[in-house]
Amino acid sequence: MCCMNFDRSRITNKMINVGTCLPCIIFTMILRISMYNLSLFLFFIRINRISELVESIETVYTTLIFR
Repeated sequence: MCCMNFDRSRITNKMINVGTCLPCIIFTMILRISMYNLSLFLFFIRINRISELVESIETVYTTLIFR
């Protein structure tokens, strides 16, 4: 992941490697979670629009029938 970007020969201590890698891992996790929430949000917006469309079609249909 992000640790692969660092040159392993330069970093002798493993704690330094973890310290440089950990913020990147946290950032990618936050990014993945936010993208997942965004996709869910867009999905629910799409469902809401479809239901509104169905309701408008139903109202038009009923007004045409009952005229």
